Amino acid sequence: WKLYDDDGGHLSSTIEAYTSLLLTGRMERNAPEMKRAEAYILRHGGVEKAHVSTKCMLALNGLYPWPKRFPLPLFLIRLPRRLPLGFHRWSSYVKAHFAPLLILGHMKFVLPHPSGIDIHHLYATEKHRKLGRQQNIRQRSHRNRRAQGDTAWRSNRERLALQQAERYILEHIEGDGTLYSYTSATFFMIYALLAIGYRPNSPVVIRALQGLRSFVTQKDGGEAHLQNSPSTVWDTALAAYALQEAGLPAEDEAVQRAIRYLLPLQHAGSAEARQGDGGWGFSESNTANPDVDDTQAALLALT
Repeated sequence: WKLYDDDGGHLSSTIEAYTSLLLTGRMERNAPEMKRAEAYILRHGGVEKAHVSTKCMLALNGLYPWPKRFPLPLFLIRLPRRLPLGFHRWSSYVKAHFAPLLILGHMKFVLPHPSGIDIHHLYATEKHRKLGRQQNIRQRSHRNRRAQGDTAWRSNRERLALQQAERYILEHIEGDGTLYSYTSATFFMIYALLAIGYRPNSPVVIRALQGLRSFVTQKDGGEAHLQNSPSTVWDTALAAYALQEAGLPAEDEAVQRAIRYLLPLQHAGSAEARQGDGGWGFSESNTANPDVDDTQAALLALT
């Protein structure tokens, strides 16, 4: 599978598409299309060469081993703001994804697919053997926790870090239930909440799933497409600016409608704004995540 129309194929996209078709039962492993994809994956280094986000999603589903030590430790979230490597120095987009990932990588959380299907045949090495060893370690850990109680099992330092990551996540859920209005961050958030004890039917998880469904658009032919984030502010601002650059007067009704749409969506008084008023986000569902790109696009259209 391709990432762009003009490339010859993309390893991570191919692994994700292949795994999706296999786990959902839409295609069997021996189907000609799947065999061709398998050959492509192995020819390009196997699952081991996939992008880190692909590996994280595979690891969450028990299809790829978590690293023994997650590259970014959970305790980064506890570092003071003044330190250059602390969590709070990262961009909002990075924080939205890594708050849940710090939890997941630290706990090495796994929610195995009920089918029990594996993708060992997509590995170019024997790295998949680590999955069995990690499963044994998790089982022993689970028994110890039941014997000692979760409170005794975790150090106070670890509990505080987990609580801080959880608090950051909960404080940045948008009105539609998603984390910062990003599909990818919301996926990781759902897994992270399950990892720390939330139930699948918890209100926050249900709202997150409803928010993700609201991002689905129907394409020609009835295909559904899940956007990573709606881009209504970005698209409207760029379109309004382009119309004016093409010679449409600012008084034109199309431009005026765009301006009436954009003005109320400025993040006045948002949590992220420094001086009581802020910029614009990517979509109307963003309420506390203004960014430079969308703010400059809105300002170009307005001026």
